[in-house]
Amino acid sequence: MYKVFPALFILTLLTNIYYSQETSQNQEIENFSTAISYSSGEINELYIPAPNITPYSVRTAVFDIDYVSVPADVQAVVDFAASVWHTALNATIPITIKVKWEPLGCNGGICTLGSTSINLEGLGGGLGNDPYDYPTSLANQLDNTDYSWSSDIVFTLNSDYPNFYKGIDGDCDSTQIDLVTVTLHEIGHGLGFASGVWSGLGFTGFGSNFYNTFIQIGDAPGGTAMDAVSWSTSVESDNLFWNGANTIAANNGSMPAIYAPNPYEGGSSISHFDPSSPSITANILMRPGLSDGQVIHSPSVLDMALLEDMGWVINCIFDGCTDPVACNFDPNACNDDGSCIQPEWYLPNIVGGGHAILACSYISGYSKAINQSCAADVIASDSFCLSTSWDPVCQDAYECCSDIQNHGCTELYACNYDSTACWDDGSCIYCAPNYSCFNVTFTGTENILIGTSGSWTLTGSDGVIEESGSYSFGISGGVSSIPSSCVPDDCYTFEVQEASEWSLPVSWSLGFDSNTYSSEGASGNTLSFASASASGCMDPIACNYDASLCFDDGSCNYQDILTLDLLNTTWYLESEWGCNTFLPTIINSFLFINGDNTFYTSSGYQGVWSNCFNTITFLYDDGTVYNGSLDFFTVQISGTMNNPSGILFNSGCFIMNQATPGCLDDTACNYDINVTHDDGSCTFPGCSDINACNYFVDAGCLEDCVYPLGQTNQVLGCTYPTAVNYDPTATVDNGTCMFDLIDPGMCGTGTYFDVVEGMCLPDGTGSGVTCMGDLDGDGFVNTNDLLSFLSVFGSTCP
Repeated sequence: MYKVFPALFILTLLTNIYYSQETSQNQEIENFSTAISYSSGEINELYIPAPNITPYSVRTAVFDIDYVSVPADVQAVVDFAASVWHTALNATIPITIKVKWEPLGCNGGICTLGSTSINLEGLGGGLGNDPYDYPTSLANQLDNTDYSWSSDIVFTLNSDYPNFYKGIDGDCDSTQIDLVTVTLHEIGHGLGFASGVWSGLGFTGFGSNFYNTFIQIGDAPGGTAMDAVSWSTSVESDNLFWNGANTIAANNGSMPAIYAPNPYEGGSSISHFDPSSPSITANILMRPGLSDGQVIHSPSVLDMALLEDMGWVINCIFDGCTDPVACNFDPNACNDDGSCIQPEWYLPNIVGGGHAILACSYISGYSKAINQSCAADVIASDSFCLSTSWDPVCQDAYECCSDIQNHGCTELYACNYDSTACWDDGSCIYCAPNYSCFNVTFTGTENILIGTSGSWTLTGSDGVIEESGSYSFGISGGVSSIPSSCVPDDCYTFEVQEASEWSLPVSWSLGFDSNTYSSEGASGNTLSFASASASGCMDPIACNYDASLCFDDGSCNYQDILTLDLLNTTWYLESEWGCNTFLPTIINSFLFINGDNTFYTSSGYQGVWSNCFNTITFLYDDGTVYNGSLDFFTVQISGTMNNPSGILFNSGCFIMNQATPGCLDDTACNYDINVTHDDGSCTFPGCSDINACNYFVDAGCLEDCVYPLGQTNQVLGCTYPTAVNYDPTATVDNGTCMFDLIDPGMCGTGTYFDVVEGMCLPDGTGSGVTCMGDLDGDGFVNTNDLLSFLSVFGSTCP
């Protein structure tokens, strides 16, 4: 059932003092004076900016406004005020307003600024179980039904009032009334901020207005609720409060006071917050007075909370500091406006005289830290400074942090670690995988005549300059460090080039991949080095050969687990260039393997070898490569060979078998039945007598000599009479004589008989004469002397 609110709101201006005006049964008067908040008549200039207005296309509430003879500049004001409310509310049914611009006149010094009326509606169209009436605009939202048959809110603005400020920028001076503020206030009443009480023979109007159900006598929890009886006796009690959960929360847990002065003030009583209450500050829109120069372009937290208690769904429109630890934290703000004022660190005036304190204002015995960020960093890294005491350790760290000269990277494993830094400045550099850390420091020497200057380059294996720079020192010399950087893992050449022949030499220290190099270890001004990942074995035949490397660090491994005792075996190598082609080239030889990974062959070749995962490689000095594998059953190594420089053939095949070399000829002196491969070492029997027909100089063993006809057969034996085995029947000495070792007569002066050698040897005195029988003068009497004698035997002396 649609109703017209039984009251008319009239906003008036009092030019000097506050007046209360009674009206007829269907009217309430709101009085606004140039000094309504102050009995002294002072001007109250205030500016509360509008919230961030929601764009019209995405607004959450729609206001349909019907203008009746309203000029464009006033329409702009009303549109702006409506945009503030459509930002603050979330309404699904449009809210309809009719606005009139008509003369309302002034009477007895009171100028009426505007008047407002509200339509009411019960839930369910007045047919439901809820006994209360709501502003139609609110009932529509609660039931999600449009009950309006005419405008929900109707207000008139006084076209005769000359001092309205009609701008929307809030630039209202102290002689004007801000029309935006008036319009916002009146729409607030139209949304339900109104009690409906009026005066006649007594105060009536409690009725069924839902607004009145939140008003109670006194602010004690569970206080006396208003009813029709208590209503008439409490309107002028100055002891009425709003008991709504949202409003109490917004008022810091206490009920805000409702304006109930004595005497009753028509148009103000019961329908506003009480401005005399400490919590009802000047920024609250729904106060009973407005001063010149006062600009309020946004409802306050308390204004919105009361509407939320009534049932409106509201949006947070309040800007402010949303940081709970800030000094000016605003619990009602939902849009941080960047205004937060953070607390600051205070340190005891005496080191050890207390712990650090985070505060918003001065503390006795403390001083605000000059360097706030350093104080915060010290405390973050050492909780003792905050929880227990700001002791010398804390102070030293603070002073170190405050001196930027002490800053640097303190992380030991960082690329740019600085051992002299006492405070980590967050500059640490960590190289990504496959990158190494590089840095260099130059030191110039002092010279009274000339300085030192030059340039440097760091060149990779591909010839590309990875890093470069220059250095320059005056006559005083000095130290210059190049900032650390990360370069790709590679082999590098570092080269220093002096600027001119007149420049003094410079010394340098280079750090790379956890290693340190210096100019003292360089070759002139050039140094070659490599990262660990680019270093390793570069020998293609090694087990750990890596073709991607560029620097051989001597780590080559040529053997894994030996599958055969290669070192203690003689191998017989049979190789054939061409592998059974029409022009085969067969090379057979014995091959001997050494423990130092070298080998040699009986045919005079040599090289290096490796045994990796049963792949056996032989690299000859001439570049020929044999690659083979071991057959565990036949104990045979076989494979291929190649030589890129071969003339007819550059590839071939080979086999290797274990061999016992020796003599295989059973007629030879040294025939060995265990030999598997003849090595050409056979020696054969023969006569050692040079006069014999069958004399054989290379005889491996003796056989009977055959002499020319007419000569008797000679008897072999010892023909020296002084020998202990002298054979008087022997005609040819066979070198088997043995002598008495202790007979001094055996050797001449200056010689002695050597037991081991079995002959006379010089005694080293130099006093002796030539040893008897030593024809060749070598100090020994042996077969050579005999052969020398025989070679001249029978000669005629001159």
